Amino acid sequence: MKKVQKLILLQEETKQENTKNPVKVDDSWPSKGRVEFKDYLLRYRPTTDLVLKSLNLDIKGGNKVGIVGRTGAGKSTIALSLLRIMEGEGEKDEKNPSKIIIDGVDIS
Repeated sequence: MKKVQKLILLQEETKQENTKNPVKVDDSWPSKGRVEFKDYLLRYRPTTDLVLKSLNLDIKGGNKVGIVGRTGAGKSTIALSLLRIMEGEGEKDEKNPSKIIIDGVDIS
């Protein structure tokens, strides 16, 4: 019973995703599979340096892409960002916001 109580407490304490302005998408989304990173910025913690700095990437739908690089180059971090396990910095500046766009929908 104690484990159930701990689980209920954990669910109450867990920070939930911001749902103030949810994005409405069609049931067929994503239909083309185009993925874009525009000036994407990410850091692991607010006090650390950026690990992804102004990443720009445009993958057309249907293409297969391999990401290669040395240890610590950010390959896994890109995948974690795409899956929204890690949240990006948001704004690079007012004119060029940092975003991830899938088939025209900003998921960042």
